[in-house]
Amino acid sequence: MKRRMMVGLFAGSLLLLLQGNRSVSAQQQTSQKDYSQSLQWETVENIKVLRVWKSTRTSDMKEYPQIALAQVSDPDFQKFVQNPDLLKTFVNAHNVFPDPINTAGPWASLMTTNDHVDPPGWLLTFSHSKASNMSITSQPLIPDSK
Repeated sequence: MKRRMMVGLFAGSLLLLLQGNRSVSAQQQTSQKDYSQSLQWETVENIKVLRVWKSTRTSDMKEYPQIALAQVSDPDFQKFVQNPDLLKTFVNAHNVFPDPINTAGPWASLMTTNDHVDPPGWLLTFSHSKASNMSITSQPLIPDSK
């Protein structure tokens, strides 16, 4: 009798353990699927935008800083550097963040590559604060080797 009870308890525990692993595995697959779907580059006015902040959102609560990336051409980069209000207008017009930004700056930039060749484009990183200010960093995209 004790042996049967021990075998029964062992079998029941094993079944519960296996069932728990299946549900955790299903949750992980669903979580990974949601994560990959939320992280996709979108092209807006020939500028690729990646809303990284969407992947870190765990609830309806907003978490700060909110981060977004943009790949811009060299002419667009020069236009935005010379007039940051144009960048602010672009970010707000295309809802890069859930709330509009008030200011675009400060701006930190790595201006040259090792080859001193005009880059094909720039990677911009936007950091949106709770006060709705956006700081920007930029770095040149490395040209494809020929």
